[in-house]
Amino acid sequence: MEVFDAGHAAILQDPQGAVFALWRAKDHIGARIKGETGAVIWNELMTNSAAEATEFYTGLLGITSSKMPGPIDYTMLDVGGEDLAGMMQITDDMGPVPLHRMVYYGVDDVDAAATKVESPGGSVEVPSADIPEIGRFAGLRDPQGAMLFIFKSAN
Repeated sequence: MEVFDAGHAAILQDPQGAVFALWRAKDHIGARIKGETGAVIWNELMTNSAAEATEFYTGLLGITSSKMPGPIDYTMLDVGGEDLAGMMQITDDMGPVPLHRMVYYGVDDVDAAATKVESPGGSVEVPSADIPEIGRFAGLRDPQGAMLFIFKSAN
C-alpha cells in the first residue's frame, strides 16, 4: 500500500499467525532514532515454533540469525552484524501463552517509569525484573489495553 509520498507499507502474517508490517521508504525513511531513551529499542516475538519463525524471517528479509547462549531458547536476528530483534520459543512451562510481539521502549529508570503508568489509567502487567547481565524491564498496559515493555540496559 502506498502511503502518500512517504513510502510503501505492507501488513502481513507469518506462518504461525503473528502479524507484522514491512516498510519501504520513499520520502520518509522511518524510525530515525533507535536505542535511546524514549525510542523503540527492541522488538521480540514470542512464538510456538522458533525454528519455523527463524527460517521464515531470515528467508523473507535476507537477514541472519544466531542463538543466544544460555538456558533460554532465544534467537537473535541480525542485519549487517547489528542485532535487530529477538524471538523466543513459547514453552509448556509458560502456560497457555498466545504468540505475540513485544515492543520495548528505552527508559532511564524502569521502576520510576512503571510507577507513572497508573496515573493516566494504565497498569503494570509484568513487574520490574532483572535479566542478568542484560538489563531491567517491566511490562505495561496502556489505557486502551495495548501492551508495551520498558527497558534499561545493564551496560
